[in-house]
Amino acid sequence: MFLYQYLINPKTVRAVQPSSQFLSNKMIEAIHFKDTKYIIEYGPGTGVFTERLSKEEIRTQ
Repeated sequence: MFLYQYLINPKTVRAVQPSSQFLSNKMIEAIHFKDTKYIIEYGPGTGVFTERLSKEEIRTQ
């Protein structure tokens, strides 16, 4: 479905496949959650980053 949406609407869909759990782990590994007060996510997606950040928030409380 992701690829299909990209093919029919390439100007608004900028990804040919959804982000993976591996990517979300790599993107947040440098965040020092104990020292971080706010995290802002920008743009639509499948929720893989929100889910990973939520798990980290629960773990650090």
